[in-house]
Amino acid sequence: MVRDMLAEPRSGSSKGRARRPRTLVILIAVAGVLMAQSVVWSARAASGPCQPPRCVQGSVTVGDEHIPFNVVLPVDYATSARHYPVVYLLHGGLAGQNQWLGDGIEAFTGNLPPSQEAIVVLPSSAFGIWLDWQNGNHLDETALLHLLVPYIDAQYRTIPDRDHRAIAGLSAGGFGSLQDAAHRPDLFAAVGSFSGLDDVTDPVVEAALVSLGPAVSALCTVQPSNSVTRCANNTGTQDVLPPSAAGNPLTDQLWFHAHNPGDLAVNYRGMSVWLSSGNGTPCDSNTVTGDPQGTVAGGILEAGLIRRTHLELDSDLTAAGIPHTDVYWGCGDGHVPYLQQDLTQWWQVMINAMGRTSPRAFDYRSSDATFSVWGWDFAADPGRAREFLTAQGASAAGVGLTGSGLTTITTAPLFVPRTVVSLRGATASSATADPNGRITFQVDLGPPHTLQEYTAQATAAEAIANTTSTGYFVSRAVQFSGTT
Repeated sequence: MVRDMLAEPRSGSSKGRARRPRTLVILIAVAGVLMAQSVVWSARAASGPCQPPRCVQGSVTVGDEHIPFNVVLPVDYATSARHYPVVYLLHGGLAGQNQWLGDGIEAFTGNLPPSQEAIVVLPSSAFGIWLDWQNGNHLDETALLHLLVPYIDAQYRTIPDRDHRAIAGLSAGGFGSLQDAAHRPDLFAAVGSFSGLDDVTDPVVEAALVSLGPAVSALCTVQPSNSVTRCANNTGTQDVLPPSAAGNPLTDQLWFHAHNPGDLAVNYRGMSVWLSSGNGTPCDSNTVTGDPQGTVAGGILEAGLIRRTHLELDSDLTAAGIPHTDVYWGCGDGHVPYLQQDLTQWWQVMINAMGRTSPRAFDYRSSDATFSVWGWDFAADPGRAREFLTAQGASAAGVGLTGSGLTTITTAPLFVPRTVVSLRGATASSATADPNGRITFQVDLGPPHTLQEYTAQATAAEAIANTTSTGYFVSRAVQFSGTT
């Protein structure tokens, strides 16, 4: 379902868009993205403190960093024995776990009918970019997906399955929700991005990520007690930031594609996906005076970046055949005055998506050397350079693979334990299910590539190989037959 609040031409495929001069991009990114976001959200992060009994505070620890969070409980949580769905709401850039409280999430959830009630979790990201920094610092994605989700399920009366869990976010949190849902589609039934930075291969967003470390370090030098940007860690000493949160766009472009929702579009198959944005133009004088994002700087940020990345992801999802809901607001910045409308409309779509049966087959794309999803394990050839591996239609009937090298796969527990499963398309003709009903097999996808994908050398090699009958990447279909 697509809804346009203001008709306008759609952009073409994002894959062919022109890249902007890097120097200008960095200036726009640092001044427009980081500073505009800090102006908007630093004030809101300090408002709306978490008040018991409906709001509970906590934290998880990853490495030497404590990541705080709030939990907003349903109004009848203390008096009922019910188990509830869980909704994770991610804040915007340089904000914190109190941002959604300042935006009225307690009042909003307090007025919901019983059939739409949920436990709402408001985690904090070190700098609001919601990913693991490339050098291993600030493991926000790891903390959320691997620590916080199981902790919430263990501590509260949740319905602890993928079909009753959703994630959404605002601005940079919109990107975070899309990224986390794409990396772990087996954890979330629905995802929403409200005015999100929906395409991190956009040159402005790339430059912002590259510039984030020094930009925040400079801000902390001026304001060393600025708690919004976490200038001080838990020991009270200033945080030493790496030169960049991201890879080098010239030599490690794969890093950006590996975190980009559009490149991971197939991972959303079977998930409810919602995107919304404004166009940055003020609706009226109250929009300008009532919200810093309605100022000229905020309008440039929205019109020139957020709406564009929304259109880019919209195009990528459409090209991949992924159903999704788009809301293009005709004016405003998408945060105010539309946040309440966004949340209200998305909430109904999200609730309707919950409780459905998880898909029987899945697609998944990743550049990691090893990854696990939907109970399957994938391991690339140890000699392969970093590049994407794509699994298509993985199910009890088989799986398709596209990549390079000798790839090892272990299925989910789909088979009768210790029975022999016949294979077609794998290196062996059969595999025996282990005591848990899983089989392990290998697929030959040709010689492993030695050039990291998206480098100039790899791009040239791919272009040359694609002129031949064999092509650059190899695709294989593996079929299973046996007792399931």
